[in-house]
Amino acid sequence: MFCFLPKTILHGRPNECKAFKTYNLLYIFRNNPSFSFSLKSISTIANQQSFTVSYLIINCGLSPESAISASKYVNFKTPNKSDSVIALLKNHGFSKTQIATLIKRRPCVLASDVEKTLLPKITFLNSKGISSSDLAKCLSKCPSLLIHSLENRIIPYFNFLCDLLQSNNDILGVLNLFPRMLLYDFDSYILPNSNVLRQNGVPELNIVKGFRRVPKTFFYTPIQFKELVVKVKQMGFSPERFTFILAVTVLGSMSKSTWETKFDVYK
Repeated sequence: MFCFLPKTILHGRPNECKAFKTYNLLYIFRNNPSFSFSLKSISTIANQQSFTVSYLIINCGLSPESAISASKYVNFKTPNKSDSVIALLKNHGFSKTQIATLIKRRPCVLASDVEKTLLPKITFLNSKGISSSDLAKCLSKCPSLLIHSLENRIIPYFNFLCDLLQSNNDILGVLNLFPRMLLYDFDSYILPNSNVLRQNGVPELNIVKGFRRVPKTFFYTPIQFKELVVKVKQMGFSPERFTFILAVTVLGSMSKSTWETKFDVYK
């Protein structure tokens, strides 16, 4: 049926073809007399999406391709709420690049209520000594902070990290190193994995130091983490030295087949 369309439409590279069709296919249909079918449904869908896509490009700094992708997760008919979100971010030191990065990663933030959802979280984090510039860097890397519950997630997790690290700067540091940690249940990862280290003779000081430097290591599944610790001990690393945790980190970054091969060579 569409065999008469130009090859650039039908056989272009996927991303280019997608963007081309989004912005130009409707125009071709309307202006080509050979098309006899109704465009009403196509026009309705295109108009609903076009405002959101245009807004994401013009106001949020997204590329056309990223805007099309983001529009799958957020859709709005008026700019009122999204304008307020962007104004809030700008007022708290976010650069255009940081705003674009944040929206690209979590477009649903644009649909958030500024007064009830976003501002209380930013205010809480500022109250903990995190500067606006540092917070902008952290949130652009980890926009999950803005979509999780303040009372049920952010405050309890922040207090947990504060008890462990004893420093707001260190908390910001680990969030920058591994921002996805806030997507995990701390009780299911950090606590059991830390206990495995203690049970194998790793000093508390080294556990805290390890979490500061390589926080991602503490978010392996407990079964996988215990297996890594056992292997590192078998390789002869002393649990009393910090290199023990570093060895766990290196081993964990390899596939199981790779580190089993290296372990055989090491033996």
